Amino acid sequence: MSQFDTAALHHPQFCLAAAILRSGSAIRLRALGDSMLPALWPGDILTVVPVPSSAIRAGEIVLCVQNQRFVIHRLTQAGSASGIADWVTRGDALPHPDPAVPAAAILGRVYSITRGRRMLAPRPLTPLSRTFAWILVRSDSLYKLVLRIHSLRQRFWTHRGIPTGQREFLPSPMAQ
Repeated sequence: MSQFDTAALHHPQFCLAAAILRSGSAIRLRALGDSMLPALWPGDILTVVPVPSSAIRAGEIVLCVQNQRFVIHRLTQAGSASGIADWVTRGDALPHPDPAVPAAAILGRVYSITRGRRMLAPRPLTPLSRTFAWILVRSDSLYKLVLRIHSLRQRFWTHRGIPTGQREFLPSPMAQ
C-alpha cells in the first residue's frame, strides 16, 4: 500500500475527506495553523476542489497528504502529472519547503476562502505579502502580536452575532 492511499490516513475524517475529493466533490475545512500567514488565517474556512495534477500550477494553494495528515500549503514546484517527478509545497510563513511528495499526495486546490462573512479567492503571493511573511517568520514577538490581534478580531465578530464559519469540513458540490 502506498503511503498516500486513503487507508493510510489514520483518522476516519481524513479518510472520508480524501474519498470525497477523489470522487470528484469538494470539501470545506477550517484552517487551524498559522503556517500560511498572511494568505490564510486560523479559523478561515477553505473550499477545496479536486483537480487533475495537470491543472495545478506552482503558486496555487493545495491540500496534500504529508506524514499521514492534511497540509494546506502553496505549491512551489509542480512535478509531472504522471507523478514521477516530485511536487514541493511550502507554508508562506515558513522558512523552508516541505518534503517533496508524489502527484498522488495532492488531493485538491483551494478554491475559496471564507473569512467571517467575506468569501475570498486565493491570491498569488505578492512581493508585499512575501515580505510580510518573511518578517513574521523572523520576529517571534510580531508573530504573536499579529495572531493575538486576529484572535481578538475573530472574537469581536463572533460576539456580535457574525458567525466565523462552520467548525468541521462538509461535503459540498464542486464549484466550476
